[in-house]
This record gives sequence, C-alpha cells and structure tokens, in this order.
Amino acid sequence: MAGNQLTLRDLQSAHVEHFSEITEVQRSDRRRAQELLSGKSLPSATEEEWRYSRIDALLSQVKEFEVGSGKVASGAREPSIDGKFPVRILLSNGGLWFQGGDGVEVELIDSSQTASSFSIDGGDDFFRLLARGYANIALRVTVKEGVQLQDPILLEVELDPSETLSAPRFEFIFERDSAASVIEVVTGGGDSSLAAPLVEVGVRSGANCTYSYLQNCDSRAAIVENVVIEADKSSSVTYSAFGFGANYGRLRFDGRIVGDDVEMKVRACYFGSESQMLDFRTFQRHIAPRSTSDLLFKGAVGNDAHSVYSGLVVIEEGAVKSDAYQTNRNLVLSAGARADSVPNLDIRENSVRCSHASAVGPIDPEMMFYLESRGVHPDEARRLIIEGFFKEITEAIPNLTLRSQIGALVANKLKGI
Repeated sequence: MAGNQLTLRDLQSAHVEHFSEITEVQRSDRRRAQELLSGKSLPSATEEEWRYSRIDALLSQVKEFEVGSGKVASGAREPSIDGKFPVRILLSNGGLWFQGGDGVEVELIDSSQTASSFSIDGGDDFFRLLARGYANIALRVTVKEGVQLQDPILLEVELDPSETLSAPRFEFIFERDSAASVIEVVTGGGDSSLAAPLVEVGVRSGANCTYSYLQNCDSRAAIVENVVIEADKSSSVTYSAFGFGANYGRLRFDGRIVGDDVEMKVRACYFGSESQMLDFRTFQRHIAPRSTSDLLFKGAVGNDAHSVYSGLVVIEEGAVKSDAYQTNRNLVLSAGARADSVPNLDIRENSVRCSHASAVGPIDPEMMFYLESRGVHPDEARRLIIEGFFKEITEAIPNLTLRSQIGALVANKLKGI
C-alpha cells in the first residue's frame, strides 16, 4: 500500500492515525473525526439515509482511499466558464492551484497542524467525517471583515478518473459584514473513481453569501459531495445547486441557522437522462430563533434516469418564530424514468411556521394541447414547457455567464430525450 493510501478496511479500524508529529490540540480535532468514523459502518443502501442509492456498487469497486497530497500546481488552465474571477482555485490531477485577491485570503491548511472552524458529531455523514479525519491538506478561503466583492470567487474541481476514493476539503469563511459570491464547478471523473468533496462555509454576523454549485461530471463518474453552511446572526445565504452530469451524483446539503434573524434560500435545478441517478439529501436546521429557510428543488428525468430528493426541516427547541419552507417538484419525461420525493418535518417548538410539498408527474397534457393548438410543434412545445418549469430557478442566477451555461445544459439534455 502506498504511503498516501489507506484501504477502506483501514478506515473502519479504531484509532487509525495516518499522520505523525501532530500536537495533542490538533490531534483531538482530527482524531475525533477518525474515532467517529470508526464507529460507523460503510454506507449501505439498507440504511434510510442511503435508500435508493447506488452506494453499495460504488464502494465495491473502490479499493483504496487516496489521502490528498495537497501538492501545489505550477499553473492553471483557462477557467471552465467565462467571466472575471479575481479569486480562483483549481484542483486538477491531484495538483492544487490558487490565486487570492484584495480582501480575500486563500491558504493551504495542514490538517495535522490546524484545527477546523466547524464542529462535528456522530450524526455527521460518513464522507464528511472521512474528509475531516484523513484529508492531509485542505484549503481555506477567508473573505475579510467588511469586504464587498463585486466579482465571484471561482472554485474548479476536475476529478481524477483513477481507481481511488478521494475527499478534497474546502473551507470558506465570510467574516462579519462581508459579501461575496462563490461559483463551484465540478467536472471529470471516471468508471471506478468516487469523489467525495467536502465544502464547509461559515457565514458570520451580518455577512452575505451567495454560493452556486454546478455538477457536470463525466457520464461515467460518481460523486458524493457534502456541503455544510453555518449562518450566524443577521446573515443572508443563497445556495444554488445544478446537477447535470455523472452516472451517480449525490449532494448532501446541511444548512445550520445558528444565529437569529437569518435568511437562507436553497435552490436546485437538475436534469437526468440515460441511466443517470441524481440524489439529493437536505437538512434545514433552525437552532436560533426568528429566522427563515426557504428550499425549492426542481428536477426532470428522462430515458431510464432516476432522481431522489429526501429533505428534513428541523426546528430545535428555542427556535421560536422560525419560518421554514420545503418544496420539491419533478417532471418525469419517459416511461422508464423515475423520481422519488420524500420531504419531512421535525418540529420541536411552538410559534413557528413550516410547510413542505412535493409533486412528481409528467408534462401536463393540457399545456401541450394549448401550445399545439396554436401551431407549436410538439417537440418545441415540450421544450418550452420544460424550460419554463426551470425558469423560476434559472432566472434567479445572479451570474449571467453561469445562467447562460445552465440554459445550454438544459437544452442539450432535451436533445437526447
């Protein structure tokens, strides 16, 4: 076994310590993740959290976990999307390249020397604990207090198609009264690789965070991304996810409202075709009072594709006057396609407002009839209806280049269905 690789069996052994010469203070942070991980079994579709998923087949073909070396690349290719990006991060072929900007600090953090800014517990996802316990080098991006960025930060992750399980880790800190947007684009991957990126975002008091995630991996790829966002007092968060690629693409979003008077919006647009599976699991956790979380996910599946949405709103004791909304709507475009939708509420406090809703079905035949009766060709009518279905989300994308790219990806999906 190579010096920077561990077998999956190793990860299930108690008190595994891969790195040497670390202090007790830092050991406690990373060792805690390792100990929590050792108490978990490997993810399996027999668990409620992984129901419907392909995780058993994926893990059976991944033999080793690659501990990220964090080597710094000498240069970067052109950005994967057009635009001006004064702050840019690129992870490609195991090499990490980054460029900071005014008011933004980008730094490598050695997990054996630097504790994370984010807490963990036994209820965390297997792959989040994996990245926290074993990613040797991570990256931290800090938007300094009061800084207001006009142009977005670009994070590009190009997955390595090698036969390993990798778990790169990124931290974003929005200090008090700062404002910035981040665009994350994930591409690449291969038949036998499984990528498990971890993104942790801390939005401090009065800060404004807009985060957009585009997953457009290779059609053979598998990705399981974890996103944790902690929003403090009087902050504002808009998180948007767009899923189009990968044979299996899973996103777990955990939005935690830890301060009062927070506004959090969560949006997603996804489109599966061929034999794809797009899998979403979300948590809206209200820990502090007088805050709002509003989730809207819209998806379409055609051919033999399968989508899964499973969401949970949790209102903790003490989170009075919380408002939480959760909506998932899906279009099923082919007889072989399938969409599962499972929204849930867990309310532990009075004086709150919560609702959830889901819908799964084909294109409304009356809408088709209306357009066709006015001379619109059936294929064009279908396209207009589907684009209109996504319009509520796509038109709210603040970056015009990203909005255009999402529109092109939707149009491209329609060609094969």
